[in-house]
Amino acid sequence: MNRCASAVASLALLLFVWAGAGDSLAQQAAPSDQRSLADSLERKVEYLRTNAAKTKPDPRPTVLTNEEVDAYMNSGRLKVPNGVSDIHLTTTAGEATASAKVDFDRLLRDVRKSSLLWQLFTGVHEVKARCGVWGKDGLGNVHVQNVWLDGHEVPRVALEFFLERYLKPKVPQAALDSRFRMPVRIWSATVTSGKTTLVQR
Repeated sequence: MNRCASAVASLALLLFVWAGAGDSLAQQAAPSDQRSLADSLERKVEYLRTNAAKTKPDPRPTVLTNEEVDAYMNSGRLKVPNGVSDIHLTTTAGEATASAKVDFDRLLRDVRKSSLLWQLFTGVHEVKARCGVWGKDGLGNVHVQNVWLDGHEVPRVALEFFLERYLKPKVPQAALDSRFRMPVRIWSATVTSGKTTLVQR
């Protein structure tokens, strides 16, 4: 799918700061149900693109459910970094908690590791990240509050190291606290329990 779909799905999934699920994961749906959920998100993304092209976009809200985002992110339709799999999202009011299985040896295969801090980022681990997430006046905001590796919280200094040495060379605007213009004329993004509600203007 194109850049717009990637941006919208990413918006709903921490508005994939890294990908990282809630304390209780939703029950896995059967493969056919997963396809239906991914198809549903794809249709909503296409609607957002079409609506954004109008002189006056329809301001009625578009609701993306956590289950749709999970299914789409794990469907193979959206390119995610090598080594990242089994992505899940849980939302509550103003917060998104995402988890993923991360094979750091695959993810960091081409990175020159010249510091002992890289030893934190080897092997296959469950990564979970909790963020404050909101969108207002066309701007999306993500504040990374906590990141856990196999249930152990990662110190802020290690997060900053990973950000500077790995993420920023690939995504220069990456930050633990970020503000960005939301795509396809999305004016507001409201994260609540189990869903993200987008309004275009």
